[in-house]
Amino acid sequence: MGALEVRAGYLATQAGRVAELFDEAFASKFSTAIPLQKDRLRFWSESINPDQTLTIFLESELIGVALFATSNASGFKAESGKILYKQLGLLRFLRAGAIFSLFSYSPNPDEMYIEAISVDGKARGLGAGKMLLDKLTERAQSELYSSLTLKVILENERARKLYEREGFKVIDTKSSRIIKFVSGVTGAHHMEKIV
Repeated sequence: MGALEVRAGYLATQAGRVAELFDEAFASKFSTAIPLQKDRLRFWSESINPDQTLTIFLESELIGVALFATSNASGFKAESGKILYKQLGLLRFLRAGAIFSLFSYSPNPDEMYIEAISVDGKARGLGAGKMLLDKLTERAQSELYSSLTLKVILENERARKLYEREGFKVIDTKSSRIIKFVSGVTGAHHMEKIV
């Protein structure tokens, strides 16, 4: 096995690969908002903010991505709504926006929020997810945030267990029939790690 390397951001030429990784992890959650994979991939590649990402490589292959947000910046570009409207048209945009709003979160000024972590299914078990979490923790500490937070869907026990091993604690759990109806997931644990 080769060496893993975490990098800040990604090149414009890697946007498609970042979109594939994101979609692999979150298609089940967002396919009701944007049903066609080609539309989701286009949206992710145009709307994910490279400045708010960490990427991980195995040799030269991009195998994982983490999106994070602060009270000042999101893992998604400010113009994401415009991109979605242009891509979907008014009615589909309104439906997708309503679904996305169910999963939105605005971090407090003293927290860094992990919006997403995705590791290629073929590369799981190599420590890439842990390495991304370690680098996010280091970044939160260096930027003087008091906590690192995230939400993990109730159905994703594997991820929740990883987060708990890495020092995260469940601080809230929410479930909703509305979220289940529109996205297929029953709810999420809100988790926190004091840094």
